[in-house]
Amino acid sequence: GPDYLRTADIVASTGDTSASQIRFLTKPQGGNPAERMVINKDGNVGIGTTGPLEKLDVSGNATVSGNLTFSGAASTIANRKMQPLQIGDSATGNINFYGTSNSLTSGGNLTLAGTITLPNSNTITGVSNYTQFSNGVSVGGGTTYYLDTSGNLNANAGTFAGTLTANGDVVLGNAITDNITF
Repeated sequence: GPDYLRTADIVASTGDTSASQIRFLTKPQGGNPAERMVINKDGNVGIGTTGPLEKLDVSGNATVSGNLTFSGAASTIANRKMQPLQIGDSATGNINFYGTSNSLTSGGNLTLAGTITLPNSNTITGVSNYTQFSNGVSVGGGTTYYLDTSGNLNANAGTFAGTLTANGDVVLGNAITDNITF
């Protein structure tokens, strides 16, 4: 009959009676057998690693064709190498955060149903027919056009074109140096 070569093994090593593991080895063409997967004494499964630290410890890329569901009290996706955590790539669709009212689209559009909190306790909140900013708003950078926290509209450069509706005093320019045109 045909010759058979030993190209894969399942090895149960006991070492001593208190600790055991199951190792899965395969042999690439022209190479030596190498450990590909292990189940250690604690029941942790390691793929691409000989010392799994969690119930499933994968060293390398992994693909899940179905849902990846977290059911524990603490559900964390983290990068332990302190590198940027990238969620998605050029083939990823939208990312929804518990429903479509909170989402990050593949085009980079962020939709939130709540409040966005920025540094220094600044917040942006969508209210029925306007956007509420907790502190002033600047358009054009710096103090070109801005609303301060008192509701004052300041147009320090350029031309303000449009309708200005005010419930209070309106101060137009500096009466000594600026022209006021009606």
